[in-house]
Amino acid sequence: MFDHGILNLPLSKRGGGSIDAQIDRYKREKAREDRARYRANAAKTKALRDQAKALVASDRAAAIVERMSAATGLTVAAVRRNMAQQARWNPSLVIRVFAEDAARA
Repeated sequence: MFDHGILNLPLSKRGGGSIDAQIDRYKREKAREDRARYRANAAKTKALRDQAKALVASDRAAAIVERMSAATGLTVAAVRRNMAQQARWNPSLVIRVFAEDAARA
């Protein structure tokens, strides 16, 4: 519960110190949390990219590329290039395609 009566006291009497110091402290804590979240997401994305690139380089990729080429009407080279790009920018899509192919087989 927030005590509105405490708002009548100056910040120095509330034990909070300067409002600028409080804001700076909040910004530092927020930046630290954001950095930690960014690093965790970057590590997760790197792991997904490595997994997707390994799948694209695997032996199963040739059969999937042939099937996708026939289904879309694109050349095999275009499908292979697109899959390599997706492994970099959308690795979860590539992983899902290979998982669906494994489930179908």
